[in-house]
Amino acid sequence: MSLRCPNCTRGLSPSDYQVAGSLRGDLTVVGHVSIPAQMRMQGQLICGQLTNQGEFVGRARVGGPVELAAGSQTRGLLACQSLHMDRGAQLRARAAIGSMDEPVRPRLTENSR
Repeated sequence: MSLRCPNCTRGLSPSDYQVAGSLRGDLTVVGHVSIPAQMRMQGQLICGQLTNQGEFVGRARVGGPVELAAGSQTRGLLACQSLHMDRGAQLRARAAIGSMDEPVRPRLTENSR
């Protein structure tokens, strides 16, 4: 069976995915993506649910919940339906929570320079 995103026509995997080692690149999964402790992902991620216990750097669009475990690091852009952070999780990102819209980068105006 082959699934495609109706918006961008990228191929979609209907299963869950667990990062093993270090992953650099883009990943599109309909299911749950898990980044275990000591593992790292860098790139663009589109998925249904995300659990980060390791490190994520990049742009993530998550159709459901995001869980950031103690000791995890998340940096970049994040759009998701809900966010849960354990004490000790680090989040350094522009985020849109409760929406699938991309976080907006602030525009510099003449007065703000």
